[in-house]
Amino acid sequence: MLRGVYASCVRVACGRGVPLTSYSNIARTMMFRRGMSGGSNPLKKQLQNVGKVVFRDSGYQPFKKNQGGGWGSGNSGGGGGGGGNGWWGRVPNRYKLILVGMPVVGGGYYLTHLDTVPISGRRRMIDVSPETEKVMGEHAWQEIKEQYKAHILPASSTYSQMVRRVAGPLIEASGLKDLDWEFIVVEEPQANAFVLPGGKVCVFTGIFPIVETEDNLSAVLAHEIAHVVARHSAENMSFARVLTIVYWTLRLTLQIDAPWLLNLFMQVGVQLPFNRRCESEADHIGLLLMSKACYNPEAAANLWEKFHEHEGKTEKRGSSVSQFLSTHPGHESRAKQIRAWMPEAKTIRSASSCPPLEEVDSFFTKAARAQAKRGFFS
Repeated sequence: MLRGVYASCVRVACGRGVPLTSYSNIARTMMFRRGMSGGSNPLKKQLQNVGKVVFRDSGYQPFKKNQGGGWGSGNSGGGGGGGGNGWWGRVPNRYKLILVGMPVVGGGYYLTHLDTVPISGRRRMIDVSPETEKVMGEHAWQEIKEQYKAHILPASSTYSQMVRRVAGPLIEASGLKDLDWEFIVVEEPQANAFVLPGGKVCVFTGIFPIVETEDNLSAVLAHEIAHVVARHSAENMSFARVLTIVYWTLRLTLQIDAPWLLNLFMQVGVQLPFNRRCESEADHIGLLLMSKACYNPEAAANLWEKFHEHEGKTEKRGSSVSQFLSTHPGHESRAKQIRAWMPEAKTIRSASSCPPLEEVDSFFTKAARAQAKRGFFS
């Protein structure tokens, strides 16, 4: 795990990871640590132990039908909804002001910070400047290099050269040539890659025996570059702030004495779907980038099918429940969605003066592929 103040910087990667565990601390909600392979998920245990919400000792029970046929608190009088002792009547006056004023203030703040995602055109709120995002990314990057310094392959290694070679056309297609891009390859068995704000990309050698071809590798790198294009890290930080405000508003106004249940709802019902949407968007943007860069877009779908097969071999294949609790869509669903986008990708490739697919030789050299299968790293 990252240590220090700058561990709050978002790490956006291609695979699955551990969901967030607290909305009372924005820094924790800022960080994604994801891997292509599956992993244990603490939310499973939490969901198995979901119980009733326990309210404070006032005896308040929301949504209980009273004797008069109305709906109010457990202590409310008959008729019509509980009168002054109903839900609204039991909310402290200081919190009523928050409930009334928040939609107005929050709505105005949201509208004044709207931004459009490049390529996909999706509208979203961002209140983190590119400068702040870049500084956080650079500090986190230094910690990453310090953490893996004994395992970072030299720039002259086969894999390091391959990553930079494949990434070149993708950066050109992204329109972010002026960004200070940096790529490192870490000799670790995990099949994963991730990106930090500012164009800092880390690839683990465990991914090479799975990708096998440069077209497949381009799908991995295009996905990471797409996160930078879409500024998903800044969006996640902005979203985390919103969730923190919503969390504390609900907790204080509803007088909930079981914050873990509210936290669980915010994770499963809000944060995780948001994460999966960003990952799916990165798949889409990445597919279009690799097509514009003249790579074979079919490789993107093939890549996720390969990961699905890899999970089956390593007995890490997740159930529908584990996918529901994941920060990333399942591998099969990603491959299926990418194939649905394929006509658009091929149209972009055809319009980019690319050579016909049958003339593109993106496979590793025999020596490099044999080296990958043996697990030896230069």
